[in-house]
Amino acid sequence: MSGVSERGGDRPVDLSDDKYVVKRAIGRSRWRVENSEGRELVRSERKWLDLGTSGNWETPEGEPVFGLRLDSDDGRVARYVLAEFPSGEPIAILERQFSYLVHEWKIRHPETDDVEATVTSRGSGAMLVRSIPVVRFFARIVPVKYTVEASDGTLLGTVTSRPSLGDTYTITIHRTGDIPRRR
Repeated sequence: MSGVSERGGDRPVDLSDDKYVVKRAIGRSRWRVENSEGRELVRSERKWLDLGTSGNWETPEGEPVFGLRLDSDDGRVARYVLAEFPSGEPIAILERQFSYLVHEWKIRHPETDDVEATVTSRGSGAMLVRSIPVVRFFARIVPVKYTVEASDGTLLGTVTSRPSLGDTYTITIHRTGDIPRRR
């Protein structure tokens, strides 16, 4: 099933669902995204020693869909560019702000740099436990919830972790407002 992009063309990934599951393999940087029916949509595997500076996402058939690359990192704030394949056109800027108590991501418009949405963790105790290197692996059994809000404070969705040895997150989209689903 092929989705339709905001530009009207065919896309290799259908993003019309309201619920997705994101899974990371135990001890590896191998990720997969499934729709609500459990069908794999995209996957990514980071190479050893890549240190999280980039990653490409592809369909189960191996067709590149988008890439993520580190744009800047000052130790407190990291900015990533999410870009479409093959054009390299930026889809969004993802900005992670580091804190031991709260994880926060800002999703910015690629041209204006305006904040379109903010993803914020809820439950500072769980985030603190997950930040301690010695217990980080075992802390995955502590569920974490994130809220996704538009710049005007409207709730767009939630992200909830499931207790597991690998990372498993359920993303529920309540509404997107004026923000294109591809972001």
